[in-house]
Amino acid sequence: MGTYHTSKNRAIEETLRQKGLFSSTSAPWQQDVLENFLSQVKFQDGSICLDAACGIGNNIETLLKYFQNIIAFDKSAKAVYFAKERQYQYKSVVIPFVVGSLESMPYADNFFDCIICTEALEHVSDYNVVIKEVFRVAKSGGYVVLSFQNHLNFSALLKFLFEKVYKKNWDVWGTHRHKEGYENYLTCFQIKKIIKKEGFNSIKEFGADYINAWFSWVPFLYKNYKILDRYPMLFLGKIPILKYVGMDYFLLLKKP
Repeated sequence: MGTYHTSKNRAIEETLRQKGLFSSTSAPWQQDVLENFLSQVKFQDGSICLDAACGIGNNIETLLKYFQNIIAFDKSAKAVYFAKERQYQYKSVVIPFVVGSLESMPYADNFFDCIICTEALEHVSDYNVVIKEVFRVAKSGGYVVLSFQNHLNFSALLKFLFEKVYKKNWDVWGTHRHKEGYENYLTCFQIKKIIKKEGFNSIKEFGADYINAWFSWVPFLYKNYKILDRYPMLFLGKIPILKYVGMDYFLLLKKP
C-alpha cells in the first residue's frame, strides 16, 4: 500500500479539539489508500478534482501529486476556514475552499474528472442523494474514490447496544459524540447496491481498520492512535469475506 504515513496530522489533534474540529480529520494511513487508487489512473493535464467533504484538508497534499486543479468542499465553515489557513503548505497552488452541502452541490453536470469523498457518507442525512449528486457532477469516464465506516463487525454491535441503552450517538472513534454529530448505520453492501443502481462501475474495493472493528473494547487500544495509525491491516482488506468486516471500506469507481 505504499510507505507508511507518519501521524503528522495527529500532531494538531489538541488544536482541533479546542476548535471543535477533531471529527474533521482522518487517519494518516488513508493517504496510502488514496495514493494507491489514484496511481492506477492516468489523468490528463488540466484534470479537475473535487475533494468533497474535505474537512481540514488532509487529502490535499496527496491530491496535488496528481492534480493542479482542485476544489475543496465541506459543509463545516469552521473546517473550511482551518483548511484555508493551511494553504502555505501547498506552495504556489491556490485552492478554492467552498462551504456547502453534499446533498446539493453547486456544480454543473459532468464537471469533474475525479471526485474524492472520504469518511462522509455515514454522516450525511441521505447518502442516496449524495451518491446521486456525485454521479451527476462526475464526467463521463471520470473516477470517484469513496470511503466510509462499515458497520459489519463487533464495534457495530457495541454501537447498537450503546445507543439503545444511553439514547445517544456512538461511534468507534469517539469523535462524533456531540450534539450535532451523528453516524448512520452503514454497510458496504448498502453502498455497493446504490452505486450499481446509479450506473457506476466498480474498479477496485477493499476493507481496512480491523483493530477498531473488532478490538475497540480493549482499553489500551481504544483511541490509541500510535497503534491504530500504524496497523490498519490493509492486507486483510484484500481477502474475500474478510474485506467486508473492517471498520472502513474503500471504493474506486468509474462513471461510464
